[in-house]
Amino acid sequence: MGFKLARPDVDTAWLVGDGSFIFSVPTSLYMTARRYELPFLTVIYNNGGWGAVKGATVSVYGNKGAAAQQNAYHHQLPLTDRLNEVAAAFGCFTATVDTPDALIAAVAQARSAIAKGTPAVINAMLTEG
Repeated sequence: MGFKLARPDVDTAWLVGDGSFIFSVPTSLYMTARRYELPFLTVIYNNGGWGAVKGATVSVYGNKGAAAQQNAYHHQLPLTDRLNEVAAAFGCFTATVDTPDALIAAVAQARSAIAKGTPAVINAMLTEG
């Protein structure tokens, strides 16, 4: 949103993982974007897990730690298939997609909404990697 404030004439996109999206306080983000007419695109890379937690655990304990031994990193984020609805609550364009073709179509719709001054959020459902 800060980049959009600095460069209102530039198309702006935020690509973010689902865990980081949750911890970014999206309610205030989209409420403010709507209030100040700052349209930008958010694409949530949604794999249902917060990779930073798993990555940090592996980097500290490696493959010999209890988490790796049990494959229990406690990094899964349940019920993330509706994250885009946070933005919908503030009148933003939203879509949930699970195929490349659906993503292409949603980006086209999002760009149309942005051109009319409405922020857009695409919740791209991925398989966990």
